[in-house]
Amino acid sequence: MFCEHHCSHMTDSPQLEEYVKQRDLLLRRRDELRRRRQTSPAHVQRHKRQKIETVARTLDTYESSKTLISKYSRLPEMDMGLRLQYARMTCPWMSVVAVKKDRLAPDTGNTTIRCETTLRFDSYGDFVVTLEIDAEGEDVRRLSITPSPDAEEVDEQKAISVLVAESTQTLDVSRLVYGMNTLLRMRHKRKRAWMAIVDELELGKVRAINGFAVGATPSQQRDSLGRLLFDHSPSSVEFELESGKSLRVVWHIFFRPGTRHCVSDFTASVVAAAADTPQDAEGGSSRPVENITRLLKSLIRANDIKLATLQVLNIL
Repeated sequence: MFCEHHCSHMTDSPQLEEYVKQRDLLLRRRDELRRRRQTSPAHVQRHKRQKIETVARTLDTYESSKTLISKYSRLPEMDMGLRLQYARMTCPWMSVVAVKKDRLAPDTGNTTIRCETTLRFDSYGDFVVTLEIDAEGEDVRRLSITPSPDAEEVDEQKAISVLVAESTQTLDVSRLVYGMNTLLRMRHKRKRAWMAIVDELELGKVRAINGFAVGATPSQQRDSLGRLLFDHSPSSVEFELESGKSLRVVWHIFFRPGTRHCVSDFTASVVAAAADTPQDAEGGSSRPVENITRLLKSLIRANDIKLATLQVLNIL
């Protein structure tokens, strides 16, 4: 009887009623969260992935997977023709002339493979690249790079020698390929700039360019003149004016230390006319040289090397 009385008392208790209300509220919240979870985008995506995984493997799904891998994979492209096409796009100044591969002493169990490749760079020459690769470890054991003896003489020969030495020391052929293409591209840009200056230059004011007399050159022969003077892309050009003054512009091309990047720098100077130079006590004269590098660089930043050079020539 005591128990019946006690239970009845608890059932009628306001505190118990409050507990029941909180329980019902929590149950409703649980059901709402469960409903939201089942309709959430993440849940739907997981559900879709599960459905995709259950689809039977067909030729269409294989082709689709292959397309995705070719677009987004970091692995090398397996289509050799396409790889060579991409290589020509990124390295337009280089072509592979010959490739020879053999295994060193296969009878002794040696796993070293030697690959000899001749790389030809336009407007410079060939490099014979010899790689010795461990077939098991897949690492480069040795690298030698030998320039062809009949390579062109260029003003950047020192920079090329440094590039070859660094590529050999680091066993990195791509360093040579990237560096040479960058350097040759900039040399071509310099050659075109020099030729463009001749195209717009008032030849009547110029007596000679790099020692070549041009004052009487007909205007229709400007292109031939530009190729004669600048086809080898000289780093320095000197304009001797009819006034007797001379403008010397130097376009340096070199590799920035510690990086693979090829950069440019400019210097310029003006040599006074002989008539404006006083004689010394012994009857000789020393023509003063004015450094105008800061002026030239300011004009280059505002325009380009062609317009900057023409502007300086117009004020001399």
